[in-house]
Amino acid sequence: MGSGAGYHLVSTATRALRDSGFTNAFLWVLDGNDRAISFYERNGWHDSGATKLDDFDGDELRERRFERAL
Repeated sequence: MGSGAGYHLVSTATRALRDSGFTNAFLWVLDGNDRAISFYERNGWHDSGATKLDDFDGDELRERRFERAL
């Protein structure tokens, strides 16, 4: 964390999507993962308001959908 690797990974992925003709992207973040949410918001992603619940070995996990224009 803090090395810039995450920024480069997300930048490379969004550039590849844009170069492939996509105009928007989305991803899911675990609700309460404030560090990840802050990272994505700093890098142009916004909370779309959509949520989903996943079952993880009997535990219910809520995720939030983030999106951005490419």
